[in-house]
Amino acid sequence: MPAISRVHPRVRHAWNLAIGNANTKTSVPSYAEHLVQGCHAICVVARPSNVATAVRQVCNNVFVIMRIVRSIFKYLVCGEPCDAQICPLCADEDQVVDVNAGKQLFEIDPDEEDLDSLLITLACGHIFTVATLDDICELEKYYTRADGEWVSIAPPPPGLQRPPTCPHCGEPIKSRRYGRVFKRAQLDMSEQNLATTCQRTLRLIQDRVLEFNLTTVSNDLEKGLANIPPGQVPVVSAESKIELEKTAIRPSEPLPIPSKRFRRTSKELRRLPKPILELWLRAVRRLLGYYDEASQVATTKSSHSRAYEAAVSTLYKRYLSELDHSGRPLGSVTPEDMALGLAKKHCGLPASPKADARFRVEACWQTFIIRFHIIALAQKVAATLTESRVGENVRSFWADMIEDIIHTVERDASLTMEEAQKSQSNRQLVRT
Repeated sequence: MPAISRVHPRVRHAWNLAIGNANTKTSVPSYAEHLVQGCHAICVVARPSNVATAVRQVCNNVFVIMRIVRSIFKYLVCGEPCDAQICPLCADEDQVVDVNAGKQLFEIDPDEEDLDSLLITLACGHIFTVATLDDICELEKYYTRADGEWVSIAPPPPGLQRPPTCPHCGEPIKSRRYGRVFKRAQLDMSEQNLATTCQRTLRLIQDRVLEFNLTTVSNDLEKGLANIPPGQVPVVSAESKIELEKTAIRPSEPLPIPSKRFRRTSKELRRLPKPILELWLRAVRRLLGYYDEASQVATTKSSHSRAYEAAVSTLYKRYLSELDHSGRPLGSVTPEDMALGLAKKHCGLPASPKADARFRVEACWQTFIIRFHIIALAQKVAATLTESRVGENVRSFWADMIEDIIHTVERDASLTMEEAQKSQSNRQLVRT
């Protein structure tokens, strides 16, 4: 059983302060004596409920209980989980807690109430002062400081950031005080993994498209068309007056155009005779599979982009609500534009991440190559249909399908050009 004199100075100082501030000193010695008789009672910093229970066993004065509990917990860093903190007496007193000054735990002045001298217990169990952890996590890169006080958030540093680690064991520092630092490093690692995956996928798609033997597939398609029994394909042009209703590209269509526009359910292909349709879908099946893989890369968003959009959306709603209730004239600027500008300014990121746009441009470029292959095959079919006695309407439908594919390339190329300019992807800009 430890004696009262052996209690860590910071803990003993808390008790003395609490006792001195209490209205009554009845049985005061029993408070301290009771709470230093075992490790569970000494760990008052970690368990506020245990403190109140222990004090309540020897005193029913609610005022005294609350003053003691509050006096002890004034030494904690606000926001840190209380159940994760270790009281100084239970920890290794020889542990270096101030790396900058080389101070050990027992050397920390209990009378020092400055924030930098307070202690934080990390998830790994090691204890450090706030000043030490602030330096390790480079907190000044993420927040603005004025006159010794943290006043506002700052744009995070550029480049790839690694998670800060404990100097003793190398475990990541996940303390709530450094949540923004750790989350930024997590986002960077997630984006790096996503970039590696996207690059590998695009390289694989590129290799597969290069391996696609256009000549062989074209010859097989031509032979298949020649072997279609004449009775299964209309040869009259009685339907020549029917005009094909072209499917317009809606502004809301994603980039690139979904592959369903080139599949069986498309309006252009539904009008074709079944034998020709089956041969065509068999010939382009692999190309459309590569197209879907490239489209998935183009529509993938990194963690940075999702975090940026979520932050801007949340702040936009808040600022728009404030502007609506303020009633202040904004001149020629609409409340929506003003709220969006404020949200982007204060979201903590200087601009929307560019990595997504770079991969979107690269993936769209792959879809262009795939569509050029499809167009080449379609032109081969068109030449075969022209030489045969196929109805004029069928040839017209086929020509419209080719025109529609070219139209999707033009539309996507225009949007991809804009993406390349925004992301400053000069190489892809020239290619597009």
